[in-house]
Amino acid sequence: MATVYNVGSMLWNWCKSFIVLETSEAPSGPVTTVTSTNLKESKLSSKTRHGISHKRPKIHKYETTISKSKSLVDLRPKKAGETLDVSQCDADEARRKIENFWEPKPLPWEKQSPKAEQRPSTLVSPSESDSLLKSQITNRRSSDPPKPDVKFERHPRRLTLGSELKFGTQFQRDIDEDNIQASIENLLVDSTKQLALSDYKKAKNLLRAKEIKEKQRQNAIVKARQRRLVRIYPHQRLVPYLNPYWEDRVCRSHTTWGEDILTTSIGGTELRIKDFKTLLDQRAWLNDEIINSYIEWIVDAANRNALEEISRFDLKPSSIPSFIAHNSFFYETLKKRGPKSLERLMKRKGAPGISLLEVDSIFIPICNGLHWTLGVVRPVAKTIEYFDSMGGNPSQFVFFIQMWLKNQLGESYSSEEWTIPKTACANQTNGYDCGVFVCTNAFCVAVGLDTLCYDESDMTRQRKNIAAILLNRGFTGEFAWKVREDGLSY
Repeated sequence: MATVYNVGSMLWNWCKSFIVLETSEAPSGPVTTVTSTNLKESKLSSKTRHGISHKRPKIHKYETTISKSKSLVDLRPKKAGETLDVSQCDADEARRKIENFWEPKPLPWEKQSPKAEQRPSTLVSPSESDSLLKSQITNRRSSDPPKPDVKFERHPRRLTLGSELKFGTQFQRDIDEDNIQASIENLLVDSTKQLALSDYKKAKNLLRAKEIKEKQRQNAIVKARQRRLVRIYPHQRLVPYLNPYWEDRVCRSHTTWGEDILTTSIGGTELRIKDFKTLLDQRAWLNDEIINSYIEWIVDAANRNALEEISRFDLKPSSIPSFIAHNSFFYETLKKRGPKSLERLMKRKGAPGISLLEVDSIFIPICNGLHWTLGVVRPVAKTIEYFDSMGGNPSQFVFFIQMWLKNQLGESYSSEEWTIPKTACANQTNGYDCGVFVCTNAFCVAVGLDTLCYDESDMTRQRKNIAAILLNRGFTGEFAWKVREDGLSY
């Protein structure tokens, strides 16, 4: 018995440590009941006012039907001097105020989160309690944490989450299944869209490939035009040896006597045995027919090569020839009759007026009594060149050509834009190979080879090569130009 008494005393002392009663007397006057079960009346001292001090007040016995939550017990003290007046409140309201009063304030370093909206604690009837229980089961439990109110927006490729998030509202779960299916279908690309996307990528890749190909083509065109502005050395010997067949045919044309016609030029000029005598005799001077015919065949091959280059670059062919060959009478007519007399000739050549600027090279063989030279006008490079195997002065030729260009181009001609380069060429030491030098220099200029790529020792063999080209009627067959990207293969 003593042991039970001691345990009770210890419990009472422990409870007294938490409940500190006011030392003052209770105020006079009765206290009315606050619930359906009357509370015990207590008298308060008149010296004090109605109120509850900052110490935790003693809560009287409430109705047994109202269960007190464990969360209501909070023994942490508030600031000294704070009081709570519940004299005019019923039991439920007093309990809420006391709970709020003793609720601890958040620490300064703690972030305050929005609180869920608290529902008033009221007594409900059994029928209302059953309906409330059903609604909690179908929607969510009251003890569940508040969930954000989300809003779905449709998008052709994805679903976006609504920017506004409201706490404490009920999450809408009864979304229509059709809307969910439509949203899922919007996330996926069907086969039709995939096919359209695939076609778009193919078209884009094809367009890019065309752009790359066009850029490469333009670069190749520029590179080819730049190559025409310089001259290179051949990969092989410029003047080759003839094979036995052509060697025999050239020899028979040399040993034949009479006035027979051996071949014709591209313009229809007849070349007889006597003309070949000037070519094949070792110390003979070449006549006009041989030189003019050979340069015509050079220009014919050069124009065919230019057309092939244009077709390779998918360019539109021009009616203006890239190369023009004048005969030996052009320069004589220019000196004697002036540039006006050559306007009709230029129309027949296909380059009248300002269209001359689209021509690559114009070959002008010149016979000064006993010596042959070659003049070359290059409108694309705007240069006037003079090739003399004996190193003659080009001033007279340049003077008359400038007159002709001024008349031909009119206001488009500017003497400052045209240059006169001193192009070196192979030299001759004898007095009879000048015509062969003229033909060889014309060939080098047409194919873009340096005019120093041969020497005088090649002239005897070159005479036979010129004869073979004339008999073959041009650079065809085994005499066709072997064109490479960087020049001809000789």
